Amino acid sequence: MRLRLNDLIFLAIFILLFFLPIIFLITEAFSFHGNYLIFLLIKRAIMQSILQASLSTLISLAIGLILTILLVVYNGRLLNVIIAVMYISYVMPGIIIALSIIFTFGFENPFMEIILGNVIFNAPMIGILGYLYSMGMNQKEIQMAKILGASDFQLIKLYLRNGMKGLWIGAILTFILCFQGFSLPLIIGGPRYSTFEVLIYLFKRTYIMPGPYPFSNASMMAILQFSILLFPVVSYLIISRLPSISQPQNFKAFSRGKSLIALLLLALILFILYFPIIFLFLHNPFWEMFSLLNTYTVRLALLNTILFSSISILSSLLLLIFVFSDISGYKSQLIFITSTALTPVAIALSYFLIYQSILPLPYIIVLIFIAISLPFMARNYSDSILRIPFSERNSPFILGDSRIGASIFYYLGRIKSSFIGIVALEFVTVMGEFSAIATVYTQNTVTLTVEIYNEFLLRKIGIAYAISELFVTVIFISTFLIYMMGISGKSGSKNLYTRNKQTV
Repeated sequence: MRLRLNDLIFLAIFILLFFLPIIFLITEAFSFHGNYLIFLLIKRAIMQSILQASLSTLISLAIGLILTILLVVYNGRLLNVIIAVMYISYVMPGIIIALSIIFTFGFENPFMEIILGNVIFNAPMIGILGYLYSMGMNQKEIQMAKILGASDFQLIKLYLRNGMKGLWIGAILTFILCFQGFSLPLIIGGPRYSTFEVLIYLFKRTYIMPGPYPFSNASMMAILQFSILLFPVVSYLIISRLPSISQPQNFKAFSRGKSLIALLLLALILFILYFPIIFLFLHNPFWEMFSLLNTYTVRLALLNTILFSSISILSSLLLLIFVFSDISGYKSQLIFITSTALTPVAIALSYFLIYQSILPLPYIIVLIFIAISLPFMARNYSDSILRIPFSERNSPFILGDSRIGASIFYYLGRIKSSFIGIVALEFVTVMGEFSAIATVYTQNTVTLTVEIYNEFLLRKIGIAYAISELFVTVIFISTFLIYMMGISGKSGSKNLYTRNKQTV
């Protein structure tokens, strides 16, 4: 089968961004300095990664199931607001959650505080996924069941028949994210609760081995982590390929009284989950955070954060349109499997090994951010296009347009609101990236998350909290502006629920 030019360019970029880093990690890992202490650290890291991920997933799944049921029962006018609030924890950087937990509880029980942070981050996401898939249920079946006298419990079971798909997808994704845990175990747990990701970081920045391969131990751990994560990542892809969410109809299956009770319970659960974050922002007066902009390091960190994020997202967009425009099939699976199993710290380490003597560090950081953001943007972009009816999706090709032409002149206009949502989500994700940048940064390339961590290490707790407030403010302003661009115009949508549904 003859490969098109677009396929060849895709393969070249894939090799440079994802395959080559793995090869360099394997090459560096050949000189692994194994001894009793190293093996003891690896054993502890494996146990902590699996234990933290498993326990966090079980608790998050239980809370996510409750949130799913309450969202299904409520399904009222404030639904968009509730889902927006539930997304707050997902866009919140891990270091902010870690500091809020420390400020609220101290270091009384580090292990349970790590689990709590994981639950705050993941439980709302599972609840949203469960709800969105539940509402893909054929509403005529629900109406018929209610006419035939089905109880509320039976109606909920019917909804959850579809919703379990979303719950399992959320659970697997939660396990992957918690196995990759970095900020919480690093800041709260310390060496005793280090995960694989923390151990790779420590061996890269602290425990440098002598000889021509100084990062061999870190590389070996990165390869081992990559191998372990392949199984849950492949499982995630298999489940996510099951039938997608259908367009829900506006049907109230439950009474107004039960909906009100569900709303109150939702508010209570979210308040309990977000209490540490709320408590953190009560520490300093909101208006005092702007005084930090007079500090050179904070201004530099803010500038670097916006600059690195903007350039990387713009580059990812250009690659997505001109190279990854035909992203269905093997391409989507290939980059998603590789990039998800190759964690941010491992990506940062491998890019450092490849490009440290070729490119200035700011360019390396941009490449790292592209490798982190591009796969998820490509997958969500592909899913959004597949929701366009088949006849409409192929009409540009019948008229003679190329893949790139169809993407620019038709697809982007057709999925504008969901696409802008994808861009906003990835922009915020990259802005809040901590683990990758902490692995390779220098004084001149510090970002806001790293500056928060540095101030915390220097015991300047008040400054760390104030920068956290500033950072979250920048995130919300940036996201708001991007979303406003997305919902404007004829092809935009002011329905937040629809936009969230399309970007799952």
